[in-house]
Parts: sequence; structure tokens; C-alpha cells
Amino acid sequence: MISLIIVCALVFAIVAIKKFELATLILIVCLPLYFIRFSFFNIPSTLLEVLIIILFIVWFYKNYQSIFLRLKHNLAIRKVSGRYPFDWEIIAWLIISLVAVVTAGLSFKALGIWRAYFFEPALLFIIFVNVFNAKEKIIKIAYALSISALVISLIAVFQYLTGWFIPNDFWAQATSRRATSLFSYPNAVGLYLAPIVFFLAGTLPTFYKQNRKFFIFIILTILASLLAILFARSEGAIFAIALVGSLSLLIATKKTRQIFFVLLIVVIIGLAFFNNFRTYVVDRVSLNNFSGQVRKIQWRETINMLYQGRLLTGAGLTNYQSAVKPFHQEGFFFNQEKLSQAEFVKRINSEVDYRLSHWQPLEIYLYPHNIILNFWSELGLLGVLLFIWLMIRYFQIGTRAYALALKDKDLFAWVIFGLLLAMLAIIVHGIVDVPYFKNDLAIMFWLWMALVGASSLLIRTKSKE
Repeated sequence: MISLIIVCALVFAIVAIKKFELATLILIVCLPLYFIRFSFFNIPSTLLEVLIIILFIVWFYKNYQSIFLRLKHNLAIRKVSGRYPFDWEIIAWLIISLVAVVTAGLSFKALGIWRAYFFEPALLFIIFVNVFNAKEKIIKIAYALSISALVISLIAVFQYLTGWFIPNDFWAQATSRRATSLFSYPNAVGLYLAPIVFFLAGTLPTFYKQNRKFFIFIILTILASLLAILFARSEGAIFAIALVGSLSLLIATKKTRQIFFVLLIVVIIGLAFFNNFRTYVVDRVSLNNFSGQVRKIQWRETINMLYQGRLLTGAGLTNYQSAVKPFHQEGFFFNQEKLSQAEFVKRINSEVDYRLSHWQPLEIYLYPHNIILNFWSELGLLGVLLFIWLMIRYFQIGTRAYALALKDKDLFAWVIFGLLLAMLAIIVHGIVDVPYFKNDLAIMFWLWMALVGASSLLIRTKSKE
């Protein structure tokens, strides 16, 4: 394994030295490679982390003179010129996350998570902003993400059709089958693919005009991704795609608004006349299904934990499970037959076999499965406030850039629109899941941040000219 890692690292380093932009795109294709793990001098790492460090070292070596000259100039005039987008925010992000490591007791596990979810994504953010600093370069990211998404999707489709290579026996069974692709659990498929779907959709007008073959490839990738999400049964991702997709139709153009209202009428008819469809939608929206009940219990436990002296600090990185354990509910009775509350309670209290068959044990998950509570429990109050600020700035910057580009009838406006929808999908999915605390997802989050910042600079520069 180590020999293979070394060979991959050397080949990637050569590519990075000769064609840095290509190496950056290759890294984006390889985001799921964090599952290739190894230890070096008892320090756990992944192939993805090795590629990130190589890429940053090469970038720094190629640019260190200009970096120091720029820093010297800024210090001399006591003014920061040519600022990065989200510059002070990412510094605060690193500081707050380091404090969370201290809160967790400076453990090696917490430092490893900080390195993978905060430090390395910050390094890549700097690279993304500097490398993808032109419209045509930002568009190139669609090539990388479409290849990555298509591979993930085809593996998921194959798993669902055959039942092969699914890591959990229950998910592999025909009646309860859920695809996982290269990941260890099904929801990871939706967490990875849903934002990419919206970004790729935003590039379609550009590719329709410039490259019809790749336009068709993007459409096929989007369809394969949607199929993979469906086969993974990632209901959070399905809900995010339905909601954000509907909102995009409502906003985009007059024709898409017409499509939106037609679909809205179809949904209303379905809710009115089809009981099974109405029950399914109501259960999921109200969180009365099994997963929804689990989420509500998790959130209640997390809030109780935070209120017991952790509102400011949270639990600290990687410390959530031990912090929430005193407040953990071992299980709950799930009403599978959808009986009335009175009838269900009566049967639970009077029938031993019924009570045993409806008792659902609950494990303590790594995170609370809610985007606000995730950041609050890991980073504390300052961390969650900074995240909210980042989202406000993201949509503020992106919306302004989109409006300016649309005013100039620039097709790049739809790329920015796709970036806005990608982040919105992350937030919506994050209501019931964990869309940041994973190697690939943390990097992708800062990829979207870098792209919307770079796009804003490009559009504002053009507008001033």
C-alpha cells in the first residue's frame, strides 16, 4: 500500500510541477479518495491529504516570490490591496477550529480532524482562488466534477442493480437495498452529488453554446447523479433537490416559472387524491417517519448537552459522542402501523411482544445531524455564528454578481446561479444531515466559497470597465 501511495504521489507531483492547473483539476476528480487510508510513523493519513500537501507545496514554491513581494508591499503602505474573498473569515475559521481542538483536550484525533476538515480545505481555498481566476477556468471545474460525479453515480447504479459491493448486509438485501458507491453509507452519495448537480446545471447554457458534446455529457451526468441519489434512498438529498430545484424554476426565467406552476399543480393533485403519496410527504416533512424521529431525539439530546454548560464552547472537535452520552436516550418506541397515539400507547403498555417488537435502540452518532447543531457542538457559539455569517456573505456576494452578469446578458450568470443553488442544497440537506464534516465535503464547501468569491471579483471588474 505504501509503495502505491509513493508512486501516486510522485506522479502527481510531476504533473503539478509541469501543469499545475491540470493537477488541481485531477485533485477535484479524486476527492472521494480519502477512503484510501494509511499510517506513516503512526500518523494516520489518506491519499487525498498527500495530494493536497503536494499541490500546496508546488503552488507555494512556484509563487513564493510574488507572495512575499505582495506581503511586503501591503506592510509598507499599511493597507491590504487585492484582498482574497472571505480572507478574515477563513483566518477566524482556522482560529475558532483550533480553539475547538483545545476544548476537546488537544487529542491527536481532534488534531487529525482539524487538519482534514479545516486546515487542508483552507490551503485548497487559497489555491482555488488563485488558479481559477478567469471565467473559462471556473468553467473547467465542470469537467472535473462531472467525471467524479459520473464515476460515483455509475458505481451506485451498478450496486443497486446487482446488490454487489454494498458494505452493509441490510442495505444489500433486495427489499431494503441502498447504494453507497465508494462511500461507507448511503447518505454520503446524496451529500456529495446534490450540490454538484446544481453547479453542473448552471454550466449548461455555456456548454450549449461552446461545446455541444460536453453539453450532452453534462446532461447524462446529471441524470446519472439523480438516479444514484434515488438508488441510495437519500431522502435528505431528494428533498433538497426537489425544493431547491423548484425554487430555481421559480426564479430563473418566465418559461421555467411556467414549468414550476405546472409541477406545483401536479403535486397538489397528488397530495389531494393519492393517500400514499400524501402520507409519505407529510411524514417526511413533519419528521414523523423513523429517520425523522431519530433526528428529533438527536437534536433534543444535543440541545440539552449544550445548555448544560457548553453553549459557548460546544463539545469540541470529535468530542460530541462523549459529551452527549449523559443525555442520550437509549431507544424509543416507533409506531410502525401509524395507530392513534392512544391506541399505540395502550398496546405498548399491555402487550409484551408488541412492546419488544416496536422498541428501537439508538446509537450515539458522530454528529447531531443538523447543520447548525453540527457546527455548534463542534466549534461552539462563535463557530456557528461565523458559519451563519459566511452563508450571509456567500449569498450576498453571489446574488450581486449574478444580477450584474444577468444585466450584461452574460451566460456566466447561470454558472453563478448554479453556485448559489449548490450552497442552498447543502443548507437544505443540512437540516437533517452532516454536509460539512467529511474530507471531501469540507473541501467542496470551500471550493464553492472560492468560486463564488472569484466570480464576484471577475464580474465586478468587468462591470467597472
